[in-house]
Amino acid sequence: MRPNAKPSPKHDPADWPGSPTSWDTYAYSDFNGVQSMCEEFKDKGAIIAYDPIVEDMGSMQWREFAVRDLDDYVIVFGGGS
Repeated sequence: MRPNAKPSPKHDPADWPGSPTSWDTYAYSDFNGVQSMCEEFKDKGAIIAYDPIVEDMGSMQWREFAVRDLDDYVIVFGGGS
């Protein structure tokens, strides 16, 4: 397997500019759990690809962050409120 290429910026109806980096897999959590997981990953020395970001998704908000593993794969963790 090889990491995905960085996606080109795209604009959906909400004018989303695209992900801050490419990603290889996505894991879902709840909104508050995402922040807790990020703090735990940081405490344990994980490589953070990008810190938690919050996006407005109309009727809800979405929070996500990403870690980079030692093989350069990016794993995103996200969840909505």
